[in-house]
Formats: sequence, structure tokens, C-alpha cells
Amino acid sequence: MPATQLTPAQKKRLRQQAHSLKPTLLMGYNGLTDKVIAQFDDHMAKRQLAKVKLPDTDREERRQIATSLSHATASHLVQIIGRTATFYREPSSN
Repeated sequence: MPATQLTPAQKKRLRQQAHSLKPTLLMGYNGLTDKVIAQFDDHMAKRQLAKVKLPDTDREERRQIATSLSHATASHLVQIIGRTATFYREPSSN
């Protein structure tokens, strides 16, 4: 999990920036697997903001999957709208 929390103003700005983005990862019925985590982590290493299309499950399960993906990749969950989740990861200082 990221060390800092996003402020409401930061989340608003990130939502605006992500509006035109297309999902970069499409999750199938298998949900969150090690392969999905690795693929998303690689993507987030190159970009700071990304969208993920979550599996077609109930709302609570989608939230759990998005939260788990956020924790596994040290990224912030910015928002979930329907089956699409937006994530942000702060640039590394390396």
C-alpha cells in the first residue's frame, strides 16, 4: 500500500486525466491472478495512471479485486465506475 493517501483534490485531478484513457488490462473470469498482478505492475512501472476492466461479478467482489490489485502493486485506487477501475502509482524515486 502506498505510504500516503490521495487528497480529494488529487483524486479529482486524476479522474479528469484518466477520463480519456482506455483500459490497459482486461480481467477475465479468473479474476486476480499472479500473472495479472505482474502484467499490471509492469505497466504501472512505465505509466503512473491506468484503467483496468474488472470481471463481470457483483459490485462488492469488484471492489475487493480492485483493492487487492492496489495493495499488490503499491498503487492508489482512484475510483471504480461500473467494471472499470482507475489506479495511480506515484513515480519511483530511483
